[in-house]
Amino acid sequence: MNEEDRAKEKGKKRKINAKKLSRTAAALCFLAAAAIIAVYFIEKNGGAGAIAAAAVPVAQDTQTGSLDPALSGRIIVVDAGHGGEDPGAAGVSGVFESELNLRVAALLKRRLEEAGAKVVMTREDENALADTKAADMAKRKDIIAGSGADIAVSVHMNYFGDPSVSGPVVLFMYGSAEGEKLAGAVMESLNAELAPKVPGTARYEKDIFILKCGAQPSILVECGYLSNPEEEGKLKDADYQDRIAKAVCAGITAYFEQQRGG
Repeated sequence: MNEEDRAKEKGKKRKINAKKLSRTAAALCFLAAAAIIAVYFIEKNGGAGAIAAAAVPVAQDTQTGSLDPALSGRIIVVDAGHGGEDPGAAGVSGVFESELNLRVAALLKRRLEEAGAKVVMTREDENALADTKAADMAKRKDIIAGSGADIAVSVHMNYFGDPSVSGPVVLFMYGSAEGEKLAGAVMESLNAELAPKVPGTARYEKDIFILKCGAQPSILVECGYLSNPEEEGKLKDADYQDRIAKAVCAGITAYFEQQRGG
C-alpha cells in the first residue's frame, strides 16, 4: 500500500470513529436526561417509597396534609366488619358488604395515621379472623380489648327491606356517655359531608357485640344502605368511600377536640 492509499484508509477510519463517538455521545445524553427526570419525579413524590405506593389504587384527596394535635398519639381500633365466609349483606348489584367495609376502613386508617393517630386494624384483607363466626368475633374482641385503644370504630354497610331507605347511621352502646358523644360527633360530620336526603341520627343499641369489646368508647358506623340502588352505587364508588372516611375522621377529631377543651 502506497502513501496515498494509507492516507485514504486513515481518513475512512476517522469518519467511522467520528460517527461512533457521535452515536455514543447521543446515547449518553439520553441516559443522563432520563436519570435527571427520574430523580426529579422520585423526589417530588416522596422518595423511592413513592414508587411502591403508586401501585396501590386509592381514591383522590386521601391526604390530610398535616398532623392534628387532637389525634396525635391516640390509639384507634378500626374494625372492618365481616370477612371471609361471612360476607355480610349483599347489595342489589351483588356486591358484598365485607368488601366495601374493608375499603372504607383502609381509607379511614390512612387518614387517621396521616393525622398522627396509631391505628390498630382487626383485619386488613378479605379473610375472616377464624373459621367460625363465634371464633372470629372472639378474636376481634381480643384485639380491641388488648389494644389499649382510646376509641374503637367498626365499619359496616346497612340493609333494609324497604329499598327507599337511605343514609348513614352511627350506633353506640346503651349507657355509654362517651360512646354517645363520639357517635354524635361522627354522625354530625357524616351528615355535613354526605348531605343525605334525611339527616341520620346517632342511636344506642344494647346487644351489638362489637360495641361491648373493651372499656373504650366504641361506635359502629353504618355507611349507607346496600338495599337502596342509588346509595349502593355511591357506596361502590372510590371517591364516595373516601368522603365517608374523611367525614368519620373529622368526627373523631371533633370528639377528641371536645375532650381537650372540656
